[in-house]
Amino acid sequence: MTLHKHVCLLLSAAMLGCLTAHGQQPVATVLVKLDAWADLEGVVHVRWITAQSDPAKCQVEYGPTADLGQSQQEDPSCLRGTTNNRDAGTGWANNHRADIEGIDVWPVHLRVTGVTRSGREFSSEIRTVRRPERPKGSVPHGRVRIALHPGNWKAEPLPITVGIPFPKGQWGDVAGARVLIEGTETLCGVNPVVRWREDQSIKWARVDFVAPAGAKEAVFEYGHEVKRRKSGPNAAPPDKGATSLPITAEMVDAQGAVYRDVIDRVELEETNPVKSVVKISGHYQNGDGSRLFAFVARCHAWPETGLTRLDYTIENDNTQSEFTSIRSLAVGLRNASQTARYTVGAPAESIELADGESVLQREDFEWIKQPGDAKGKRLDGLVRLGGDHWALMRHFWQQWPASVEVRQGRVYFGLCPALPVGAYENRPDEDKLYYQIRDGLHTYRQGFSKTWEIWIGRGDVAVAQSLLGERPVASVPPEWMEDSRALQGLGVSDRDQFPGYDEALAVGIEQFLQNRDREREYGMMNFGDWHGERVWNWGNLEYDLGHGFLTQFVRSEKPEFFRRAEEAIRHQRDVDTRHHASDPRRVGQQWTH
Repeated sequence: MTLHKHVCLLLSAAMLGCLTAHGQQPVATVLVKLDAWADLEGVVHVRWITAQSDPAKCQVEYGPTADLGQSQQEDPSCLRGTTNNRDAGTGWANNHRADIEGIDVWPVHLRVTGVTRSGREFSSEIRTVRRPERPKGSVPHGRVRIALHPGNWKAEPLPITVGIPFPKGQWGDVAGARVLIEGTETLCGVNPVVRWREDQSIKWARVDFVAPAGAKEAVFEYGHEVKRRKSGPNAAPPDKGATSLPITAEMVDAQGAVYRDVIDRVELEETNPVKSVVKISGHYQNGDGSRLFAFVARCHAWPETGLTRLDYTIENDNTQSEFTSIRSLAVGLRNASQTARYTVGAPAESIELADGESVLQREDFEWIKQPGDAKGKRLDGLVRLGGDHWALMRHFWQQWPASVEVRQGRVYFGLCPALPVGAYENRPDEDKLYYQIRDGLHTYRQGFSKTWEIWIGRGDVAVAQSLLGERPVASVPPEWMEDSRALQGLGVSDRDQFPGYDEALAVGIEQFLQNRDREREYGMMNFGDWHGERVWNWGNLEYDLGHGFLTQFVRSEKPEFFRRAEEAIRHQRDVDTRHHASDPRRVGQQWTH
């Protein structure tokens, strides 16, 4: 049995236990659970669950006294229907939420009222919510070990990001934190991603730092007596965020009209002394002003490393048609040093391109040079530019079809390359591998999105080659994860409580990669997914494959589970999730088989 089927059986058993528990509720019970709390910014969060057998529509009534007097409808994105009741998109829900802003008088009194699909009206008891004080934290000086798994990367220094959980009440202020490597403090950025509801102490923090390539371990110190001594300016101050992209893009529609990228908005999403993330969003637009598809580009920069990562996402936001076809999409590198010939690939397989030439990875087992008759098997997406500059697209051949083109001295990555006429028609496994690239076009359903990861840098090409391989992963001890109680029911892997389980998964993760290669589970629509659900279907990440991988990662600290989880979740986030829809209630839903 393959790894993903092991995982699905385990998770299905856990889900069955949850459904049985819900099934034991008395028939008359509508409101199963209600939580309400306020955060440090003064926003009141209300979350509640109604009985699965009779979904509901609700509102929150609130006010400075028990007389209430104000109301707010639940978040409309909840009202997409329930999959278990086979009414997705029809406007009822079992899981509900509302966030109330602009509270001037505390405490707040509130209750949930609503009506079920069968017509039953209901109301909760009145709850009182008080605004929390900023937590100090009970721990004066705590330490968490961070293990560093560099993978194949040889960058100096290595960019590291790690998530760390904390027990309730221990830590309240990110100013009381620092990172040490071999006893020496290093620059870091700390972001409190999640706080505990009850006291607003920090539950999860995301930590950024850079580490020497040979480092195996770091230490995170936290607490109200910890003083950060090493600081520096933010990587991208808010008033100096990026206003342009390091690439330019062009899309050609099914009729041959050319659309170029037009920026609509620039946002500084994150900045600290180590890293900045700038989000640039826009549309492709042609000369008459009409638009086709949206794009989102997130530029990650680590000034100390000299590396820039670009996560480039396209979204089919045309909700007037169920499917939209294009001929091609390519992104060209701005300000890249020019040379007479560009080398594409890694030492195992490479090819040189001159102006007017291209190389197309047309399947997972074959690339071809155009024009010409040169061929090969699997080409890595590394391009050596002029001087010591380079650019690369990770998982290039794995996300076929993909190309590298040289036009008028500019290098382009063909994310959706122009396709050879008739190349994919009437092929075996057409429904598995070629369904979106027939008739010489790329065809995408409304709401589809796809992200490619591009890196840009300069210097030793061996460093660039290493970035094609397994990326660095950081982890904290499973015992710390378990004791934090941020993840409930977590069992540390090196105990004897589950004989044979971890051994089976260790074998399974190797078989997973072997199976991927044997079954050709590649392609820009499929990489990260698995095939064979009911024999004929792509899994659409059914059975929470990514969740299963991540659970084993935090139980064991084995980096291979994190790396496979990242591939799976990137696919699930993009391809398997609907990002736009003619019925807005369907946005965010998962595609069925």
